[in-house]
Amino acid sequence: MRGIAPLDMANDIQSLTPFRRRSGDFMKQLKKTQRPGAFTVQGKAVAIAQGADCL
Repeated sequence: MRGIAPLDMANDIQSLTPFRRRSGDFMKQLKKTQRPGAFTVQGKAVAIAQGADCL
């Protein structure tokens, strides 16, 4: 197990709406950065995503 990289507060938190529009780009970012991503709805975190290769 490699461990999880810390969440970058400036780059890894996004609104859920843009993710729906550009999910492919987000998945590329997950793979490239090896960091989890957080999704928000109305400013509140609702989900965290992490690439499977980080497990």
